[in-house]
Amino acid sequence: MYYQLNVRKTKNDKGKSILSAIIWIFVIICLFTLIFLLPLFINSNSTASATSAEEYGQQIVIHDNTILWKTPTFNDDDASNILEKLSKGTVVDVIEKPDTYYKVKVNDKEGYLRDFDLKEVTQIDTEYQVKQVKATTKKLGEKIKMYKEPTEDSEVVFEVRDGQRLQVIDEGNENFYSAIYNGKTCYIKKVNSTTGLSQSQLTALIVSVVCALTIIIIFLIVYLTKNLQNKREHQKYLG
Repeated sequence: MYYQLNVRKTKNDKGKSILSAIIWIFVIICLFTLIFLLPLFINSNSTASATSAEEYGQQIVIHDNTILWKTPTFNDDDASNILEKLSKGTVVDVIEKPDTYYKVKVNDKEGYLRDFDLKEVTQIDTEYQVKQVKATTKKLGEKIKMYKEPTEDSEVVFEVRDGQRLQVIDEGNENFYSAIYNGKTCYIKKVNSTTGLSQSQLTALIVSVVCALTIIIIFLIVYLTKNLQNKREHQKYLG
């Protein structure tokens, strides 16, 4: 009788261990799914904007110091409504055109421009292809320099973080892209730009995967150890 009770207890403990393992695996999968899917929900507005931009096309700024407005009130005396100033030649993605103005996206910002500040992008305007890249560096935490002229001896006008999105033009220079940042034209080294994951994003992805695998391995070791212990106890009772 005592032996049967202990065998049942061992089987119950084994069943609880298996159930616990299933629950923990489910929790881990849900956790990491949430971690990787959350940025997609956060950036859903950006995705929608990109779709709208494809529908409405692109426009090019035709005046220097053109104001990008936060709201379509266009009051020159309201400095708080100014998002930034754009230089002539800046290409913007049009999200919508409600009236005599455009809602646009440029430099990862959404704002409003008056229609007389823009014109349609033509083949002449796109003689040099405009593309979106991310600033990147091989050293984590290092800022990426943006120069006034396409040479490293030139003045550094901006320093941007790894992963910063930029609108650049390949003007045929072997080492530099021309970029428009904060309404100014400057230059960034081609080796410091990428259309894929930046160094910090790649590192974060690798760390996340390694952490996930480490947790799973530790969990499996604990589970197998407990399972082996239960088997030994079961054999002990049988003996």
